[in-house]
Amino acid sequence: MIHYQKQITLAMLMLCLCGLAYGDPSGSLDKSFNRTGQVKDSLPQFLETVKDVELQNDGKILVAGSCNSGDGSDTLLARYTSGGKLDTAFNGKGYIVNNFDYLDYFTAVKTLPDGKIVAVGSIYSGDGSQARLIVCRYNSNGTPDKAFNGTGYLIFSQHAEDTAFDLQIDSAGRIITAGYAKINDQFHVLICRFAANGTLDSSFAANGYYTSESPNDAAYALVLQHDGKIVAAGSAYSAKEKSWVLALFAFSQNGKPDTGFNGNGRLIIPMAESSFYALALSGNGDIIAGGYSTFIDEANYIYQLDPIIFRIHKNGVFDGDFNEKWAINLSIINLASNNMVVTDVAVAPDGKIVFCGYQYGFSESSYDIFVCRYKSDGNFDVSFGQGGYAIYDFGNTFDIDASLAITKNGSIIITGNTSKAYREYDNEDLFLLKLKP
Repeated sequence: MIHYQKQITLAMLMLCLCGLAYGDPSGSLDKSFNRTGQVKDSLPQFLETVKDVELQNDGKILVAGSCNSGDGSDTLLARYTSGGKLDTAFNGKGYIVNNFDYLDYFTAVKTLPDGKIVAVGSIYSGDGSQARLIVCRYNSNGTPDKAFNGTGYLIFSQHAEDTAFDLQIDSAGRIITAGYAKINDQFHVLICRFAANGTLDSSFAANGYYTSESPNDAAYALVLQHDGKIVAAGSAYSAKEKSWVLALFAFSQNGKPDTGFNGNGRLIIPMAESSFYALALSGNGDIIAGGYSTFIDEANYIYQLDPIIFRIHKNGVFDGDFNEKWAINLSIINLASNNMVVTDVAVAPDGKIVFCGYQYGFSESSYDIFVCRYKSDGNFDVSFGQGGYAIYDFGNTFDIDASLAITKNGSIIITGNTSKAYREYDNEDLFLLKLKP
Protein backbone atom coordinates (compact mmCIF):
# COMPACT_ATOMS: atom_id res chain seq x y z
CA MET A 1 0.00 0.00 0.00
CA ILE A 2 1.42 3.35 -1.06
CA HIS A 3 1.80 6.05 1.57
CA TYR A 4 2.04 9.74 0.88
CA GLN A 5 3.38 12.50 3.04
CA LYS A 6 1.95 15.99 2.59
CA GLN A 7 2.20 19.31 4.31
CA ILE A 8 -0.59 21.83 4.59
CA THR A 9 0.02 25.43 3.64
CA LEU A 10 -1.22 28.37 5.67
CA ALA A 11 -3.58 29.30 2.87
CA MET A 12 -5.18 25.85 2.88
CA LEU A 13 -5.59 25.98 6.64
CA MET A 14 -7.29 29.36 6.47
CA LEU A 15 -9.60 28.05 3.77
CA CYS A 16 -10.55 25.14 6.00
CA LEU A 17 -11.31 27.42 8.96
CA CYS A 18 -13.29 29.84 6.85
CA GLY A 19 -15.33 27.00 5.44
CA LEU A 20 -16.35 26.05 8.95
CA ALA A 21 -17.04 29.61 10.02
CA TYR A 22 -19.49 30.64 7.30
CA GLY A 23 -22.73 28.97 6.36
CA ASP A 24 -22.67 26.52 9.30
CA PRO A 25 -22.13 23.44 7.13
CA SER A 26 -22.41 19.87 8.27
CA GLY A 27 -19.65 19.27 10.79
CA SER A 28 -19.70 22.80 12.19
CA LEU A 29 -20.32 23.44 15.88
CA ASP A 30 -24.00 23.36 16.85
CA LYS A 31 -24.47 26.63 18.76
CA SER A 32 -27.69 25.37 20.37
CA PHE A 33 -25.43 23.16 22.52
CA ASN A 34 -24.25 25.18 25.52
CA ARG A 35 -24.53 28.34 23.30
CA THR A 36 -21.10 27.67 21.79
CA GLY A 37 -21.34 24.12 20.47
CA GLN A 38 -18.87 22.92 23.07
CA VAL A 39 -18.36 22.24 26.76
CA LYS A 40 -14.93 22.56 28.33
CA ASP A 41 -13.70 22.18 31.90
CA SER A 42 -17.22 21.70 33.27
CA LEU A 43 -15.86 20.13 36.48
CA PRO A 44 -13.30 22.73 37.63
CA GLN A 45 -12.66 21.01 40.94
CA PHE A 46 -11.25 18.00 39.10
CA LEU A 47 -8.63 17.21 36.49
CA GLU A 48 -10.48 14.83 34.21
CA THR A 49 -9.60 12.22 31.62
CA VAL A 50 -12.50 11.01 29.47
CA LYS A 51 -12.43 7.69 27.60
CA ASP A 52 -15.99 7.07 26.34
CA VAL A 53 -19.35 8.68 25.60
CA GLU A 54 -22.84 7.19 25.46
CA LEU A 55 -26.22 8.69 24.55
CA GLN A 56 -29.29 7.84 26.55
CA ASN A 57 -32.65 7.36 24.82
CA ASP A 58 -33.77 10.75 26.16
CA GLY A 59 -30.79 12.49 24.55
CA LYS A 60 -28.76 12.96 27.72
CA ILE A 61 -25.01 12.40 27.41
CA LEU A 62 -22.91 10.13 29.61
CA VAL A 63 -19.12 10.42 29.73
CA ALA A 64 -16.83 7.98 31.52
CA GLY A 65 -13.21 8.22 32.54
CA SER A 66 -11.23 9.24 35.60
CA CYS A 67 -10.30 12.28 37.64
CA ASN A 68 -7.21 13.22 39.59
CA SER A 69 -7.86 12.72 43.30
CA GLY A 70 -4.62 14.35 44.41
CA ASP A 71 -3.17 10.98 45.28
CA GLY A 72 -3.83 8.68 42.33
CA SER A 73 -7.09 8.76 40.37
CA ASP A 74 -10.74 7.83 40.83
CA THR A 75 -13.41 6.65 38.42
CA LEU A 76 -15.57 9.39 36.94
CA LEU A 77 -19.03 9.18 35.41
CA ALA A 78 -20.81 12.40 34.43
CA ARG A 79 -24.12 13.14 32.74
CA TYR A 80 -25.08 16.17 30.67
CA THR A 81 -28.40 17.32 29.37
CA SER A 82 -28.97 17.35 25.62
CA GLY A 83 -28.26 21.09 25.83
CA GLY A 84 -24.78 20.59 27.29
CA LYS A 85 -25.38 21.35 30.98
CA LEU A 86 -24.48 19.08 33.86
CA ASP A 87 -27.59 17.10 34.79
CA THR A 88 -28.06 17.70 38.51
CA ALA A 89 -30.74 14.97 38.61
CA PHE A 90 -27.80 12.57 38.29
CA ASN A 91 -26.39 11.89 41.76
CA GLY A 92 -27.50 15.37 42.83
CA LYS A 93 -24.64 17.17 41.08
CA GLY A 94 -24.27 15.67 37.62
CA TYR A 95 -21.35 13.35 38.26
CA ILE A 96 -20.11 10.41 40.35
CA VAL A 97 -16.58 9.92 41.64
CA ASN A 98 -15.62 6.59 43.21
CA ASN A 99 -12.40 5.43 44.79
CA PHE A 100 -11.57 1.71 44.67
CA ASP A 101 -7.76 1.67 44.83
CA TYR A 102 -4.85 3.92 43.93
CA LEU A 103 -5.37 4.32 40.16
CA ASP A 104 -8.97 3.81 39.05
CA TYR A 105 -10.50 4.62 35.69
CA PHE A 106 -13.47 3.80 33.48
CA THR A 107 -12.84 3.08 29.82
CA ALA A 108 -16.38 2.38 28.54
CA VAL A 109 -20.02 3.04 29.41
CA LYS A 110 -23.35 1.68 28.14
CA THR A 111 -27.01 2.05 29.08
CA LEU A 112 -29.60 -0.67 29.62
CA PRO A 113 -33.15 -0.52 28.23
CA ASP A 114 -34.48 0.21 31.74
CA GLY A 115 -32.20 3.26 32.05
CA LYS A 116 -29.57 1.68 34.28
CA ILE A 117 -25.94 2.43 33.46
CA VAL A 118 -22.96 0.08 33.24
CA ALA A 119 -19.36 1.30 33.26
CA VAL A 120 -16.20 -0.82 33.09
CA GLY A 121 -12.51 -0.16 33.46
CA SER A 122 -9.49 -1.10 35.51
CA ILE A 123 -8.11 -0.36 38.96
CA TYR A 124 -4.46 -0.50 39.94
CA SER A 125 -2.72 -1.00 43.27
CA GLY A 126 -0.52 1.70 44.73
CA ASP A 127 2.69 0.46 43.16
CA GLY A 128 0.97 -0.12 39.81
CA SER A 129 1.92 -3.80 39.88
CA GLN A 130 -1.56 -5.26 39.54
CA ALA A 131 -4.50 -4.29 37.32
CA ARG A 132 -7.98 -5.64 38.09
CA LEU A 133 -11.08 -5.40 35.96
CA ILE A 134 -14.00 -3.49 37.45
CA VAL A 135 -17.67 -3.39 36.44
CA CYS A 136 -20.11 -0.93 38.01
CA ARG A 137 -23.86 -0.64 37.55
CA TYR A 138 -25.83 2.43 38.52
CA ASN A 139 -29.49 3.27 38.69
CA SER A 140 -30.67 5.93 36.26
CA ASN A 141 -30.40 8.58 39.00
CA GLY A 142 -26.73 7.78 39.58
CA THR A 143 -26.99 5.75 42.77
CA PRO A 144 -25.27 2.33 42.95
CA ASP A 145 -27.54 -0.52 41.87
CA LYS A 146 -27.28 -2.85 44.88
CA ALA A 147 -29.05 -5.60 42.91
CA PHE A 148 -25.75 -5.98 41.07
CA ASN A 149 -23.43 -8.19 43.13
CA GLY A 150 -24.94 -6.74 46.34
CA THR A 151 -22.75 -3.64 46.13
CA GLY A 152 -23.32 -2.15 42.69
CA TYR A 153 -19.89 -3.23 41.46
CA LEU A 154 -17.64 -6.26 40.99
CA ILE A 155 -13.90 -6.72 40.73
CA PHE A 156 -12.51 -9.47 38.48
CA SER A 157 -8.99 -10.66 39.32
CA GLN A 158 -7.90 -14.02 38.00
CA HIS A 159 -4.46 -13.26 36.56
CA ALA A 160 -1.46 -11.04 37.21
CA GLU A 161 -3.38 -8.31 35.37
CA ASP A 162 -6.96 -8.16 34.08
CA THR A 163 -8.28 -5.18 32.13
CA ALA A 164 -11.36 -4.01 30.25
CA PHE A 165 -11.30 -1.43 27.46
CA ASP A 166 -14.80 -1.88 26.03
CA LEU A 167 -18.15 -3.49 26.80
CA GLN A 168 -21.42 -4.55 25.26
CA ILE A 169 -24.70 -5.69 26.79
CA ASP A 170 -26.61 -8.53 25.16
CA SER A 171 -30.37 -9.01 24.91
CA ALA A 172 -30.41 -10.93 28.23
CA GLY A 173 -28.75 -8.04 30.07
CA ARG A 174 -25.44 -9.86 30.35
CA ILE A 175 -22.31 -7.70 30.35
CA ILE A 176 -19.48 -8.62 27.99
CA THR A 177 -16.06 -6.98 28.33
CA ALA A 178 -12.95 -6.98 26.14
CA GLY A 179 -9.37 -6.32 27.19
CA TYR A 180 -6.31 -8.32 28.05
CA ALA A 181 -5.00 -10.57 30.79
CA LYS A 182 -1.34 -10.74 31.71
CA ILE A 183 -0.24 -14.34 32.20
CA ASN A 184 3.41 -15.28 32.73
CA ASP A 185 4.43 -11.77 31.65
CA GLN A 186 2.61 -12.09 28.33
CA PHE A 187 -0.59 -10.44 27.14
CA HIS A 188 -3.63 -12.51 26.14
CA VAL A 189 -7.02 -11.40 24.83
CA LEU A 190 -9.53 -11.45 27.68
CA ILE A 191 -13.28 -11.65 27.03
CA CYS A 192 -15.55 -11.89 30.10
CA ARG A 193 -19.31 -12.29 30.43
CA PHE A 194 -21.17 -11.42 33.60
CA ALA A 195 -24.78 -12.28 34.39
CA ALA A 196 -27.26 -9.48 35.08
CA ASN A 197 -26.87 -10.06 38.83
CA GLY A 198 -23.11 -9.40 38.71
CA THR A 199 -21.77 -12.95 38.82
CA LEU A 200 -19.56 -14.61 36.23
CA ASP A 201 -21.65 -16.41 33.62
CA SER A 202 -20.33 -19.98 33.83
CA SER A 203 -22.02 -20.89 30.52
CA PHE A 204 -19.55 -18.62 28.71
CA ALA A 205 -16.22 -20.16 27.65
CA ALA A 206 -14.77 -22.32 30.44
CA ASN A 207 -15.42 -20.32 33.60
CA GLY A 208 -17.20 -17.19 32.45
CA TYR A 209 -14.18 -15.77 30.66
CA TYR A 210 -11.96 -16.54 27.68
CA THR A 211 -8.22 -16.01 27.40
CA SER A 212 -6.45 -16.55 24.10
CA GLU A 213 -4.07 -19.47 23.76
CA SER A 214 -1.58 -17.53 21.69
CA PRO A 215 0.48 -15.02 23.68
CA ASN A 216 0.91 -11.34 23.01
CA ASP A 217 -2.45 -10.16 21.76
CA ALA A 218 -4.96 -7.71 23.19
CA ALA A 219 -8.49 -6.44 22.52
CA TYR A 220 -9.42 -2.75 22.72
CA ALA A 221 -12.88 -2.64 21.09
CA LEU A 222 -15.99 -4.84 21.05
CA VAL A 223 -19.25 -5.25 19.11
CA LEU A 224 -22.10 -7.73 19.15
CA GLN A 225 -23.30 -9.00 15.81
CA HIS A 226 -27.02 -9.13 15.09
CA ASP A 227 -27.09 -12.88 15.87
CA GLY A 228 -25.39 -12.36 19.24
CA LYS A 229 -21.91 -13.41 18.16
CA ILE A 230 -19.01 -11.38 19.51
CA VAL A 231 -16.26 -9.55 17.63
CA ALA A 232 -13.30 -7.87 19.33
CA ALA A 233 -10.52 -5.85 17.73
CA GLY A 234 -7.03 -4.89 18.78
CA SER A 235 -3.56 -6.12 17.94
CA ALA A 236 -1.42 -9.25 17.99
CA TYR A 237 2.31 -9.75 17.86
CA SER A 238 3.60 -11.09 14.55
CA ALA A 239 6.92 -12.92 14.59
CA LYS A 240 7.18 -12.43 10.84
CA GLU A 241 6.70 -8.67 11.04
CA LYS A 242 8.53 -8.49 14.37
CA SER A 243 5.88 -6.06 15.59
CA TRP A 244 2.27 -5.72 16.69
CA VAL A 245 -0.20 -5.94 13.79
CA LEU A 246 -3.95 -5.47 13.25
CA ALA A 247 -6.15 -8.24 14.66
CA LEU A 248 -9.83 -9.21 14.89
CA PHE A 249 -11.14 -11.93 17.20
CA ALA A 250 -14.59 -13.53 16.77
CA PHE A 251 -16.55 -15.70 19.19
CA SER A 252 -19.77 -17.65 19.21
CA GLN A 253 -22.37 -16.88 21.89
CA ASN A 254 -20.90 -19.58 24.14
CA GLY A 255 -17.52 -17.86 24.22
CA LYS A 256 -15.64 -20.22 21.95
CA PRO A 257 -13.80 -18.95 18.85
CA ASP A 258 -16.20 -18.63 15.92
CA THR A 259 -14.83 -20.92 13.20
CA GLY A 260 -17.29 -19.34 10.75
CA PHE A 261 -15.12 -16.22 10.91
CA ASN A 262 -12.07 -16.67 8.68
CA GLY A 263 -12.03 -20.39 9.53
CA ASN A 264 -10.51 -20.03 13.00
CA GLY A 265 -12.11 -17.00 14.67
CA ARG A 266 -9.09 -14.75 14.07
CA LEU A 267 -8.14 -12.36 11.31
CA ILE A 268 -4.59 -11.03 11.33
CA ILE A 269 -3.73 -8.16 8.99
CA PRO A 270 0.08 -7.98 8.70
CA MET A 271 0.62 -4.23 8.74
CA ALA A 272 3.64 -3.56 10.94
CA GLU A 273 3.32 -1.40 14.07
CA SER A 274 -0.44 -1.08 13.87
CA SER A 275 -3.56 -1.57 15.99
CA PHE A 276 -7.34 -1.35 15.94
CA TYR A 277 -8.94 0.85 18.60
CA ALA A 278 -12.55 1.10 17.41
CA LEU A 279 -15.38 -1.09 16.07
CA ALA A 280 -18.89 -0.54 14.71
CA LEU A 281 -21.49 -2.52 12.80
CA SER A 282 -23.21 -1.43 9.61
CA GLY A 283 -26.90 -2.08 9.10
CA ASN A 284 -26.26 -5.36 7.28
CA GLY A 285 -23.85 -6.63 9.95
CA ASP A 286 -20.58 -5.75 8.23
CA ILE A 287 -17.77 -4.96 10.67
CA ILE A 288 -16.08 -1.56 10.52
CA ALA A 289 -12.74 -1.38 12.31
CA GLY A 290 -10.60 1.71 12.85
CA GLY A 291 -7.12 2.36 14.16
CA TYR A 292 -3.78 3.19 12.65
CA SER A 293 -1.04 1.78 10.47
CA THR A 294 2.59 2.86 10.40
CA PHE A 295 4.75 3.91 7.49
CA ILE A 296 8.43 3.49 8.30
CA ASP A 297 11.23 4.77 6.11
CA GLU A 298 14.37 4.34 8.18
CA ALA A 299 16.63 5.70 5.47
CA ASN A 300 14.85 9.05 5.57
CA TYR A 301 14.04 8.91 9.30
CA ILE A 302 10.28 8.83 8.66
CA TYR A 303 7.98 7.14 11.16
CA GLN A 304 4.43 8.16 10.29
CA LEU A 305 1.10 7.01 11.75
CA ASP A 306 -1.78 6.93 9.26
CA PRO A 307 -5.43 6.48 10.26
CA ILE A 308 -7.08 3.44 8.69
CA ILE A 309 -10.59 2.01 8.37
CA PHE A 310 -11.47 -1.52 7.23
CA ARG A 311 -14.86 -3.00 6.39
CA ILE A 312 -15.10 -6.74 6.76
CA HIS A 313 -18.02 -9.09 6.23
CA LYS A 314 -19.31 -10.97 9.26
CA ASN A 315 -17.61 -14.13 8.00
CA GLY A 316 -14.19 -12.45 8.15
CA VAL A 317 -13.85 -11.72 4.43
CA PHE A 318 -12.76 -8.25 3.32
CA ASP A 319 -15.49 -6.18 1.67
CA GLY A 320 -14.08 -5.45 -1.79
CA ASP A 321 -16.85 -2.93 -2.54
CA PHE A 322 -15.72 -0.64 0.28
CA ASN A 323 -13.70 2.23 -1.17
CA GLU A 324 -13.01 -0.14 -4.10
CA LYS A 325 -10.31 -1.90 -2.06
CA TRP A 326 -11.94 -2.88 1.28
CA ALA A 327 -10.07 -0.25 3.30
CA ILE A 328 -9.48 3.47 3.70
CA ASN A 329 -5.93 4.57 4.39
CA LEU A 330 -6.04 8.26 5.10
CA SER A 331 -2.41 9.11 4.47
CA ILE A 332 -3.58 10.89 1.32
CA ILE A 333 -5.62 13.34 3.44
CA ASN A 334 -2.98 13.57 6.16
CA LEU A 335 -2.64 17.26 5.37
CA ALA A 336 -2.36 19.11 8.63
CA SER A 337 -0.23 16.57 10.46
CA ASN A 338 2.36 13.88 10.03
CA ASN A 339 0.54 11.44 12.35
CA MET A 340 -3.14 10.58 12.73
CA VAL A 341 -4.82 7.83 14.81
CA VAL A 342 -8.47 6.72 14.69
CA THR A 343 -9.81 6.27 18.23
CA ASP A 344 -13.56 5.77 17.63
CA VAL A 345 -16.02 4.99 14.84
CA ALA A 346 -19.81 4.92 14.52
CA VAL A 347 -22.46 4.45 11.84
CA ALA A 348 -25.06 7.22 11.40
CA PRO A 349 -28.78 6.47 10.92
CA ASP A 350 -28.37 7.06 7.17
CA GLY A 351 -25.53 4.52 6.96
CA LYS A 352 -22.70 7.04 6.71
CA ILE A 353 -19.51 6.21 8.62
CA VAL A 354 -18.12 8.74 11.09
CA PHE A 355 -14.78 8.38 12.82
CA CYS A 356 -12.61 10.58 14.97
CA GLY A 357 -9.16 10.63 16.47
CA TYR A 358 -6.16 12.82 17.10
CA GLN A 359 -3.29 14.12 15.00
CA TYR A 360 0.14 15.52 15.69
CA GLY A 361 3.33 16.48 13.90
CA PHE A 362 6.81 15.02 13.94
CA SER A 363 7.81 17.26 16.84
CA GLU A 364 4.80 16.04 18.89
CA SER A 365 4.44 19.65 20.02
CA SER A 366 0.71 19.96 19.32
CA TYR A 367 -2.22 17.53 19.19
CA ASP A 368 -5.63 18.30 17.67
CA ILE A 369 -8.89 16.40 17.16
CA PHE A 370 -10.07 15.35 13.69
CA VAL A 371 -13.45 14.03 12.54
CA CYS A 372 -14.18 12.40 9.16
CA ARG A 373 -17.40 11.27 7.54
CA TYR A 374 -17.66 8.80 4.67
CA LYS A 375 -20.52 7.55 2.59
CA SER A 376 -21.48 3.92 3.05
CA ASP A 377 -19.46 2.98 -0.04
CA GLY A 378 -16.24 4.26 1.52
CA ASN A 379 -15.98 7.54 -0.38
CA PHE A 380 -15.62 10.92 1.28
CA ASP A 381 -18.85 12.70 2.19
CA VAL A 382 -17.76 16.07 0.81
CA SER A 383 -20.78 17.79 2.39
CA PHE A 384 -19.14 17.33 5.81
CA GLY A 385 -16.66 19.88 7.08
CA GLN A 386 -13.93 20.68 4.58
CA GLY A 387 -14.43 18.07 1.88
CA GLY A 388 -15.25 15.25 4.29
CA TYR A 389 -13.20 16.05 7.37
CA ALA A 390 -12.76 18.76 9.99
CA ILE A 391 -10.09 19.64 12.56
CA TYR A 392 -10.83 21.06 16.01
CA ASP A 393 -8.27 22.86 18.14
CA PHE A 394 -9.03 24.09 21.67
CA GLY A 395 -6.04 26.38 21.74
CA ASN A 396 -4.20 23.97 24.03
CA THR A 397 -1.19 21.89 23.12
CA PHE A 398 -2.64 18.49 23.86
CA ASP A 399 -6.13 17.50 22.56
CA ILE A 400 -6.51 13.71 22.51
CA ASP A 401 -8.56 10.57 23.29
CA ALA A 402 -11.58 11.47 21.16
CA SER A 403 -14.74 9.35 21.43
CA LEU A 404 -18.00 9.86 19.55
CA ALA A 405 -21.71 9.10 19.57
CA ILE A 406 -24.38 9.94 17.00
CA THR A 407 -27.85 11.22 17.85
CA LYS A 408 -31.05 10.01 16.23
CA ASN A 409 -31.00 12.96 13.79
CA GLY A 410 -27.35 12.45 12.86
CA SER A 411 -25.75 15.11 15.08
CA ILE A 412 -22.29 14.08 16.27
CA ILE A 413 -21.15 14.27 19.90
CA ILE A 414 -17.39 14.23 20.42
CA THR A 415 -15.67 13.94 23.80
CA GLY A 416 -12.03 13.85 24.80
CA ASN A 417 -9.30 15.52 26.79
CA THR A 418 -7.45 18.79 26.47
CA SER A 419 -4.47 20.14 28.41
CA LYS A 420 -2.27 23.21 28.22
CA ALA A 421 1.05 21.41 28.09
CA TYR A 422 2.32 18.44 26.12
CA ARG A 423 1.27 15.17 27.83
CA GLU A 424 0.62 17.05 31.09
CA TYR A 425 -1.81 14.46 32.39
CA ASP A 426 -2.22 16.21 35.74
CA ASN A 427 -3.61 19.28 33.93
CA GLU A 428 -6.26 17.65 31.75
CA ASP A 429 -9.86 18.73 31.33
CA LEU A 430 -12.69 17.07 29.48
CA PHE A 431 -14.41 18.57 26.44
CA LEU A 432 -17.62 17.88 24.54
CA LEU A 433 -18.48 19.04 21.04
CA LYS A 434 -21.80 18.84 19.24
CA LEU A 435 -21.51 18.94 15.44
CA LYS A 436 -24.30 19.58 13.00
CA PRO A 437 -25.46 16.55 10.98
